[in-house]
Amino acid sequence: MLANEMGVEHWKVSTGYGVFQLIVGVSVLVVRPIGTLGVVVLLAAWFGGFAGMSFYLRRKLATDPHKTGTDIQRLIAAKRHKRRKSKVGREKE
Repeated sequence: MLANEMGVEHWKVSTGYGVFQLIVGVSVLVVRPIGTLGVVVLLAAWFGGFAGMSFYLRRKLATDPHKTGTDIQRLIAAKRHKRRKSKVGREKE
């Protein structure tokens, strides 16, 4: 959803997801001595946060139906093209 519909680069989404998984894993290892109930409560909290963020992002996309991933990607490409064009102009001077 982030990469396709919101125009976030795939490597950023993958890196963020990997970091999130690392944090969840380490937090489980920290809470593990408390017992099974502690781990279950922690994982339920992580799930709630993840589901809440997903709901928020989906709602944000739904409120602006005219902005699709392709529109956002076109805007990003136009910005990049403009930056490159300005750099080329400065190099010639």
